[in-house]
Amino acid sequence: MQTVSIEDSKQLLLGWQGEHLAQEIVFDFTTWQKQYGAGSIQLQAMRYGEDELYHVPLQVDGNLAVWVIERRDTKTAGTGQVQLLYVVEGIQVAKSRIFTTHVEKSLGQPDSLPPDNQSFGDKVAQDAARAEDAAKEAKQYEASAKASAQKAAESATSATQSELNAEESENAAKQSEINARRSEEHAAQCAAQSGYMSFDIDEDGNLIFMRTENVAVDFKLEEGELVVYG
Repeated sequence: MQTVSIEDSKQLLLGWQGEHLAQEIVFDFTTWQKQYGAGSIQLQAMRYGEDELYHVPLQVDGNLAVWVIERRDTKTAGTGQVQLLYVVEGIQVAKSRIFTTHVEKSLGQPDSLPPDNQSFGDKVAQDAARAEDAAKEAKQYEASAKASAQKAAESATSATQSELNAEESENAAKQSEINARRSEEHAAQCAAQSGYMSFDIDEDGNLIFMRTENVAVDFKLEEGELVVYG
């Protein structure tokens, strides 16, 4: 850990190329607090061979601001630059001298680098958010699958009930047929015991009289009227 005041002019050693969370640099900005009052401190950096600045997150505790060196800070070997800014009530009131930084060359390159505008903590939070979204999506799929299974079970139950209803209807039809046959047989038996007769008219207008042998009934026409006697 290196501790640096805003008045220092020494070079800041960030470590070896590709290192991550291996080094910390502590900036003491007591002077600014005394001179300007309470405010926030910021750090902007530029890597070797680049001309664009990027923002570096700091962990502030009282009058100390800690820069935890991440992989994005050490991805390029060589000499870079950083500068501190002090902001009071939204106004930038002071800047430090430009510190020279140095990253030692190492063998190989980092396998994966977070974006320049994303800190390691931000990346962890982003990964956690993605994991949470994936878990929510998995729960939604699970709920959908359960709903589909419930509908399938209800459909199966409905199909079974329909099959039972059809079977009951078939049984009722068979029972009705049996009852009709019994009624027919009963009517035949009653006719055989008590006798049966009927009058009908055929297509030619002839009167047709039918009776069983055990019915002693006959008819005749008297003065144009049908007289039944027995």
